[in-house]
Amino acid sequence: MNNYIKKIILITSDYLSIFIATYLTASLIENIVISKIYNVFLFYSFLSFIVIFPVFYLLGNYSYINKFFKTSNVIRIIIGIVISFILLGSLNLVISHFQIKIYFRDTYLLSPKFTIINMCLIGFLIINSRFLLSLFSKIRAKEQINFWENKKRIYVYGAGNLGIYISENINFFLKGYNVEYFIDDDLYKRGRTINNIPIISFSEFKKTHNKHKINELILAIKNIESVKKKKILQYLSKNNIKLIDGINFLNENKKDISQIKKEIIKNSDFNLNQKNEIEIQEWLKEKTILVTGCAGTIGKELCFQILKYRPKKLICLDNDEHRISIFNREVSNYETKISYQKILTKIIDLKDHKQLEKIFLRNRPDTIFHAAASKHVDLIEKNPEFGVKNNLLTTFNILELSKKYNTKNLIFISTDKAVNPKNYLGLSKAACEVMVKIYARSLKKYNYCSVRFGNVLGSSGSLVEIITTQIHNGNPVTITNPKATRYFMSISDAIKLTLRSSTILKGNEIAILDMGKPVNIAKFVRRIVRNYGYLDNFNQKIKINYIGLRKGEKLHEELYYKKYSKKIPNEKMFLENKPTRKSFNDLKNLLKSIEDEKNFHRSLIKEKLVNFIN
Repeated sequence: MNNYIKKIILITSDYLSIFIATYLTASLIENIVISKIYNVFLFYSFLSFIVIFPVFYLLGNYSYINKFFKTSNVIRIIIGIVISFILLGSLNLVISHFQIKIYFRDTYLLSPKFTIINMCLIGFLIINSRFLLSLFSKIRAKEQINFWENKKRIYVYGAGNLGIYISENINFFLKGYNVEYFIDDDLYKRGRTINNIPIISFSEFKKTHNKHKINELILAIKNIESVKKKKILQYLSKNNIKLIDGINFLNENKKDISQIKKEIIKNSDFNLNQKNEIEIQEWLKEKTILVTGCAGTIGKELCFQILKYRPKKLICLDNDEHRISIFNREVSNYETKISYQKILTKIIDLKDHKQLEKIFLRNRPDTIFHAAASKHVDLIEKNPEFGVKNNLLTTFNILELSKKYNTKNLIFISTDKAVNPKNYLGLSKAACEVMVKIYARSLKKYNYCSVRFGNVLGSSGSLVEIITTQIHNGNPVTITNPKATRYFMSISDAIKLTLRSSTILKGNEIAILDMGKPVNIAKFVRRIVRNYGYLDNFNQKIKINYIGLRKGEKLHEELYYKKYSKKIPNEKMFLENKPTRKSFNDLKNLLKSIEDEKNFHRSLIKEKLVNFIN
């Protein structure tokens, strides 16, 4: 049963409870003949519902139908009834003060006595209806219903988000158990209760566990210090107390994130056909391939997919020492399986023209995939002096040396943010696309082109990575705007199509990967949040906050300029032929402005980038 149906059931049940309670109060207690005031009776029932519904909604009373209807649920309903009574009482005073007699001249339907009795009956009926729904939920789950079962008692170490979540859903994880105590050494929490469960310190636990005869404990702290954990484990082992890892409860009862990706991204699991594979192999086999940004997510996937096609040599460049060391370990494992591969990895700043030229001179690459870039919008907006310079100068160096050393093929990896750019990242990438066109126009015998796509799931700093980190840390999940959309594709699919496009493209063209329909980020985030077992309601602690679009961000990204683009038949990509009138002189002037540190003004550079790409 999905959440929408559950909410409709709960709302309908509450309205029926209000209707029945009002009827009983009016006809049995106040001896009012309903048939004479039928319209008034319906109006008052509806009025009560209008007051109660938003109160219950804000308190989270429409967020659950589960098998574990607990005291905390009852308390929340009672709080809602009390607040609703205050609101209806205030309404009664307003009606009395202004002597509003329409509908109510001959009735007692808004008298204090009537309101008090009616609200008590409403609360009684709503609580019982919730209880019956929880029983029905148990029956549907084919569970044995036993009101007198002797449940085992257990401790939960950690009165934080995870501990509370486990305590509220204990019978989902461990049937026949009841949480007797929380253990937490936070001075602020000690001595308090959560859902009527007392919180004690670890020292108090040591004194009392023999007395209470409880010999099982759930550890519900995600980031516990190793020294502290060791002391706990030693004590539990010494006293024969069984330890249960609470983190496993979440891991065992959630879907794999990759499954959610497949459900949301409909063009997942794209496969090249045999003809495509042969064409790519002919293009790469026994060739010297150079990949920049090899330690990044896109560059790394490029390297591993290229290796399948048996290149003569694969040159892997990156400037991140830590990530390239990880890349080396992964490649060494891969290389043992394909021993004939020659793989060269280098730590290098691509802005260093002399060092880069040494690599070109020694290796003479046939094909280059230029994936290295500064790519985080928020960071580049704050540091355009670095981001713009890095993206433009590295691309210029690669193009200059490719021209000098007769590299026949060059594929520049671009982004959807380069279309009608609003931020420094998009402007710099769009400028790089123009640079590639300038070189392609002058080197007609060579194949210099660009491939453009949107977000790839699982990349460094990607949406999924940010969300899961926020959830693991117990922080609110942040979304810019509930209407914001983005294009998404799996890394594997993006690279397969990039390799495929490189065999189709001719110089001076841009291939745009067909990423399907844009995905609503808010819906995507809610799926991931629900997957982790933390619902955005009164019951759980993980919240979704809308923070507004940041500087330079767009509500909806675009993949291509429709005026200059067309779909490639029988391929999952578009082809764009947007012309440019820019020359090497224009490029020289732009680079001179960027390298002039004394006169590097953000507004001036943005203006120069806009003029260059238009």
